[in-house]
Amino acid sequence: MAIKRPTVPYAQAREQLRQTNQDAQSAEQPNASPVDDDENAAERPAENAGPSNTTTDPFPAPLTNQAETGSPVQTPGPTKQARATPGSASRMTISVSVPIPQKGVSPFFDALVEDYSEQEALRYILNEALPAYEALLLGGKFKKLPKDYPATTTIVSTRRTFSGEAFEAARKAFDRFGVLSQFKISKMIAQAALASYFKNENAN
Repeated sequence: MAIKRPTVPYAQAREQLRQTNQDAQSAEQPNASPVDDDENAAERPAENAGPSNTTTDPFPAPLTNQAETGSPVQTPGPTKQARATPGSASRMTISVSVPIPQKGVSPFFDALVEDYSEQEALRYILNEALPAYEALLLGGKFKKLPKDYPATTTIVSTRRTFSGEAFEAARKAFDRFGVLSQFKISKMIAQAALASYFKNENAN
Protein backbone atom coordinates (compact mmCIF):
# COMPACT_ATOMS: atom_id res chain seq x y z
CA MET A 1 0.00 0.00 0.00
CA ALA A 2 1.44 3.34 -1.00
CA ILE A 3 1.80 6.25 1.56
CA LYS A 4 -0.07 9.39 0.55
CA ARG A 5 2.07 12.48 0.86
CA PRO A 6 0.52 15.59 2.50
CA THR A 7 -0.72 18.28 0.24
CA VAL A 8 -0.12 21.15 2.85
CA PRO A 9 3.38 22.62 2.91
CA TYR A 10 5.46 21.86 6.04
CA ALA A 11 5.90 25.50 7.11
CA GLN A 12 2.17 26.18 6.91
CA ALA A 13 1.36 23.06 8.92
CA ARG A 14 3.81 24.08 11.69
CA GLU A 15 2.21 27.54 11.95
CA GLN A 16 -1.26 26.00 12.23
CA LEU A 17 -0.01 23.72 15.05
CA ARG A 18 1.46 26.66 17.00
CA GLN A 19 -1.78 28.62 16.69
CA THR A 20 -3.77 25.61 17.87
CA ASN A 21 -1.57 25.34 21.03
CA GLN A 22 -2.02 29.04 21.85
CA ASP A 23 -5.81 28.76 21.57
CA ALA A 24 -5.77 25.75 23.88
CA GLN A 25 -3.74 27.62 26.56
CA SER A 26 -6.06 30.62 26.40
CA ALA A 27 -9.08 28.40 26.94
CA GLU A 28 -7.53 26.91 30.17
CA GLN A 29 -6.95 30.30 31.92
CA PRO A 30 -10.14 31.62 33.78
CA ASN A 31 -11.32 35.10 32.98
CA ALA A 32 -10.48 37.64 35.70
CA SER A 33 -13.63 38.90 37.39
CA PRO A 34 -14.12 42.64 37.31
CA VAL A 35 -13.27 44.43 40.59
CA ASP A 36 -15.79 46.81 42.06
CA ASP A 37 -14.77 50.43 41.73
CA ASP A 38 -15.75 51.13 45.34
CA GLU A 39 -13.32 48.49 46.65
CA ASN A 40 -10.51 49.92 44.54
CA ALA A 41 -11.38 53.35 45.83
CA ALA A 42 -11.06 52.17 49.46
CA GLU A 43 -7.63 50.64 48.80
CA ARG A 44 -6.28 53.56 46.79
CA PRO A 45 -4.75 56.48 48.69
CA ALA A 46 -6.65 59.74 48.62
CA GLU A 47 -4.88 61.48 45.77
CA ASN A 48 -6.95 64.64 45.95
CA ALA A 49 -6.95 64.96 49.79
CA GLY A 50 -5.52 68.21 51.10
CA PRO A 51 -2.70 68.56 53.66
CA SER A 52 -3.46 67.46 57.22
CA ASN A 53 -4.28 70.15 59.80
CA THR A 54 -2.24 68.37 62.52
CA THR A 55 1.39 69.38 62.42
CA THR A 56 4.21 68.16 64.64
CA ASP A 57 6.94 70.59 65.49
CA PRO A 58 10.25 68.80 65.03
CA PHE A 59 11.89 71.27 67.43
CA PRO A 60 9.55 71.78 70.47
CA ALA A 61 10.21 74.72 72.75
CA PRO A 62 12.06 73.73 75.97
CA LEU A 63 10.34 74.08 79.34
CA THR A 64 11.14 77.35 81.06
CA ASN A 65 12.34 77.32 84.64
CA GLN A 66 10.84 79.98 86.89
CA ALA A 67 14.29 80.76 88.22
CA GLU A 68 15.50 81.60 84.65
CA THR A 69 12.60 83.98 83.97
CA GLY A 70 13.18 85.91 87.15
CA SER A 71 9.89 84.86 88.80
CA PRO A 72 10.21 83.96 92.47
CA VAL A 73 10.24 80.26 93.15
CA GLN A 74 8.35 79.50 96.34
CA THR A 75 9.36 76.34 98.13
CA PRO A 76 7.05 75.25 100.96
CA GLY A 77 8.89 74.70 104.17
CA PRO A 78 8.04 73.71 107.72
CA THR A 79 6.03 76.28 109.60
CA LYS A 80 7.52 77.23 112.92
CA GLN A 81 5.12 78.14 115.68
CA ALA A 82 6.48 80.59 118.15
CA ARG A 83 5.81 80.03 121.82
CA ALA A 84 3.11 82.33 123.08
CA THR A 85 4.39 84.81 125.64
CA PRO A 86 1.87 86.65 127.77
CA GLY A 87 1.90 90.37 127.09
CA SER A 88 2.17 92.96 129.84
CA ALA A 89 -1.34 94.31 129.22
CA SER A 90 -3.03 91.07 128.14
CA ARG A 91 -5.34 88.66 129.88
CA MET A 92 -4.62 84.95 129.64
CA THR A 93 -6.36 81.74 130.64
CA ILE A 94 -4.48 79.51 133.05
CA SER A 95 -5.23 75.92 134.01
CA VAL A 96 -4.67 75.21 137.69
CA SER A 97 -4.71 72.15 139.93
CA VAL A 98 -4.71 72.77 143.68
CA PRO A 99 -5.19 70.43 146.67
CA ILE A 100 -8.09 70.53 149.11
CA PRO A 101 -7.01 72.17 152.42
CA GLN A 102 -7.05 70.10 155.54
CA LYS A 103 -9.81 70.63 158.07
CA GLY A 104 -9.18 73.66 160.25
CA VAL A 105 -6.95 75.52 157.75
CA SER A 106 -9.81 77.72 156.58
CA PRO A 107 -12.95 78.28 158.71
CA PHE A 108 -14.75 79.65 155.67
CA PHE A 109 -13.92 76.57 153.60
CA ASP A 110 -15.11 74.28 156.40
CA ALA A 111 -18.39 76.19 156.48
CA LEU A 112 -18.84 75.95 152.71
CA VAL A 113 -18.42 72.17 152.60
CA GLU A 114 -21.48 71.81 154.80
CA ASP A 115 -23.61 72.91 151.81
CA TYR A 116 -21.32 72.25 148.82
CA SER A 117 -18.81 69.68 147.75
CA GLU A 118 -15.13 70.22 148.53
CA GLN A 119 -14.40 70.92 144.88
CA GLU A 120 -17.14 73.54 144.59
CA ALA A 121 -16.17 75.17 147.87
CA LEU A 122 -12.53 75.56 146.84
CA ARG A 123 -13.52 76.99 143.45
CA TYR A 124 -15.63 79.63 145.18
CA ILE A 125 -12.64 80.63 147.31
CA LEU A 126 -10.42 80.78 144.22
CA ASN A 127 -12.80 83.36 142.74
CA GLU A 128 -11.71 85.70 145.55
CA ALA A 129 -8.15 84.50 146.17
CA LEU A 130 -6.78 84.78 142.62
CA PRO A 131 -7.78 88.43 141.95
CA ALA A 132 -6.38 89.44 145.36
CA TYR A 133 -3.07 87.68 144.66
CA GLU A 134 -2.93 89.17 141.16
CA ALA A 135 -2.93 92.62 142.72
CA LEU A 136 -0.13 91.58 145.09
CA LEU A 137 1.98 90.34 142.15
CA LEU A 138 1.51 93.58 140.25
CA GLY A 139 2.37 95.60 143.37
CA GLY A 140 5.41 93.47 144.21
CA LYS A 141 4.05 92.67 147.71
CA PHE A 142 4.00 88.87 147.48
CA LYS A 143 7.57 87.83 148.20
CA LYS A 144 7.12 87.32 151.95
CA LEU A 145 3.77 85.58 151.67
CA PRO A 146 3.41 81.78 152.10
CA LYS A 147 3.35 79.67 148.95
CA ASP A 148 1.52 76.60 150.26
CA TYR A 149 -0.78 75.36 153.02
CA PRO A 150 -1.55 72.05 154.80
CA ALA A 151 -3.51 70.04 152.25
CA THR A 152 -5.00 66.65 151.51
CA THR A 153 -4.27 64.49 148.49
CA THR A 154 -7.54 65.46 146.74
CA ILE A 155 -6.93 67.75 143.76
CA VAL A 156 -9.27 70.35 142.26
CA SER A 157 -8.72 71.42 138.65
CA THR A 158 -10.16 74.56 137.07
CA ARG A 159 -9.45 77.37 134.62
CA ARG A 160 -9.25 81.08 135.33
CA THR A 161 -8.31 84.29 133.54
CA PHE A 162 -5.20 86.06 134.81
CA SER A 163 -3.14 89.12 134.06
CA GLY A 164 -0.23 88.47 131.70
CA GLU A 165 1.92 91.00 133.55
CA ALA A 166 1.18 89.38 136.91
CA PHE A 167 1.96 85.97 135.42
CA GLU A 168 5.38 87.19 134.23
CA ALA A 169 6.10 88.60 137.68
CA ALA A 170 5.30 85.20 139.20
CA ARG A 171 7.42 83.43 136.59
CA LYS A 172 10.46 85.52 137.49
CA ALA A 173 9.92 84.88 141.19
CA PHE A 174 9.06 81.16 141.05
CA ASP A 175 11.21 80.05 138.09
CA ARG A 176 14.56 81.79 138.22
CA PHE A 177 16.13 79.37 135.71
CA GLY A 178 13.22 79.38 133.25
CA VAL A 179 12.73 75.62 133.23
CA LEU A 180 9.14 75.28 134.48
CA SER A 181 6.11 74.90 132.24
CA GLN A 182 3.22 77.35 132.14
CA PHE A 183 0.98 74.78 133.83
CA LYS A 184 3.44 74.33 136.68
CA ILE A 185 3.73 78.08 137.26
CA SER A 186 -0.07 78.44 137.09
CA LYS A 187 -0.40 75.77 139.76
CA MET A 188 2.13 77.58 141.98
CA ILE A 189 0.24 80.86 141.54
CA ALA A 190 -3.11 79.33 142.53
CA GLN A 191 -1.64 77.53 145.54
CA ALA A 192 0.14 80.68 146.72
CA ALA A 193 -3.07 82.67 146.24
CA LEU A 194 -4.98 80.23 148.46
CA ALA A 195 -2.19 80.24 151.07
CA SER A 196 -2.26 84.04 151.20
CA TYR A 197 -6.07 84.01 151.47
CA PHE A 198 -6.06 81.51 154.33
CA LYS A 199 -3.41 83.52 156.20
CA ASN A 200 -5.44 86.73 155.97
CA GLU A 201 -8.57 84.82 156.98
CA ASN A 202 -6.98 83.53 160.17
CA ALA A 203 -5.43 86.91 160.96
CA ASN A 204 -8.79 88.67 161.12
